[in-house]
Order: sequence, then C-alpha cells, then structure tokens
Amino acid sequence: MKLYKFPVAEPEMYRFACLLIVCASALAYEVGSDGASAPAIKPPQYNKCLKSLRKAEQVLATHQTNKKMPVTHSERHYAMMLGVLQYAAKLASNTKKPVNYDEVYLTAVDREMPHAWSDPVNVTKIIKEELSLLLARTNDIRDLIDSVCNDKSKVRTSDCNYLVDLIVKEHHKRYNTAAKIVLTLGPLSDLYLNSNAAFERAAKNHSIVPLLLSGYKKEFVNVLPKLTDVYNLLHLHS
Repeated sequence: MKLYKFPVAEPEMYRFACLLIVCASALAYEVGSDGASAPAIKPPQYNKCLKSLRKAEQVLATHQTNKKMPVTHSERHYAMMLGVLQYAAKLASNTKKPVNYDEVYLTAVDREMPHAWSDPVNVTKIIKEELSLLLARTNDIRDLIDSVCNDKSKVRTSDCNYLVDLIVKEHHKRYNTAAKIVLTLGPLSDLYLNSNAAFERAAKNHSIVPLLLSGYKKEFVNVLPKLTDVYNLLHLHS
C-alpha cells in the first residue's frame, strides 16, 4: 500500500505556528492564579487603523481626475487642497530641523496653490503615485492584519491586534516600517473622513482658499508633523 507523504513545512512556517501557539497561550492565561485579571496592556489598533485607511483611500480615489476641468468644477478646488497638503509634507521633510510647521504650511499654500489650481490633473498624478507607493510599502502588514483579524478566524478584535503586534515585533525588519505607517495614518484617516463633508462643501462653494488660510488652517498645521512622518517613511528608500 502506498503511503501518503505529508509535505514538510518550511522552518519559517514552524516559527509562525509556534508564535501563534505562544500568543494563544498568553491570551488563555490573562486571569491570574488568584482569579484576578492580570493588568492588560492595550495593543496598537492595527485592525481599526487599516479599516480607516482603506476608507480614506476609497474617498481619495473619488476625488481624482485625468481630464481638464472648467474653473467652476468642484474637483478642481478639491485638488487644490490635496496638492497643498502633499506639497507641505514634502517641504517639511526637506526642511532643516527643528521645523516651524506653521511657516512651512503657509509657504506651501503660497507656492503650491497656484500650481494645483492651474493643473489639477498633475495633482491627481502625484496623489496616485503616493497611494501606489503607500500600497507597496504596506502590503505585508495589510496581508498580516487581514489574515489574523478576519471574520472567519473568530478572534476577538483586541486579541487579533495583540497577535499582530507580537508577530510585528518577532519579524521587526519585515513589518516595523509598514506598521508605523498604518498606525500613523489610521487616526489621520479618521480626521480626514470626519472632515470630508466640510471639504466637499467648500470645494462645491469655491471656498477652498479661505478654508486653507483660515477655516482649517490650525487643523492642517496640527496634522502636518504626522503627515511629514508618513512622507519620510514612504520615501525612506526611494
């Protein structure tokens, strides 16, 4: 009788399986021997951050154009805002430390606003390039989060974040930069999604310029350091 030979797993697969077993054991013994709950350390919110990031990416995709538009078109005004913010992060990245973000932001508005207004198609091209680079830089961590935190796994959200964090730490070189990008962009994505109705309204009413200079100036300056961090991580090896 011919015996079936089971395929031999790669060493990396064994290490991954062992890590999952260790994680499961740690989760199983959250309660101490005296019955009291052990002090819980909240893991980073990988799953939530990735979901927020994907929603923001979808919204950004709806605000892109490959054709010339009349000056009254709302997307032309929206593109002006995106162009200024992208340029501000790039400018801050190339500014000598310590960075005066308020000054950098106003410089970006002054320099980039006319260019973004006159060529929204180029803004779309730049944003698409940044989104493509973002996807390339974060593919591994996206796959990891999706594999551990999916509905079929039946793992609690807090537990799946804990598992992802342990794997990120175990495979630091592979996941660390991508994890930083996703965890930084998660809260920024939430801010963007919560404010997008105001942005779209301003674009429709042709009032993006006052929004950039006064209405949301403080908010944009406040998020610029984090946007710059992400820009640096994305272009680290470019």
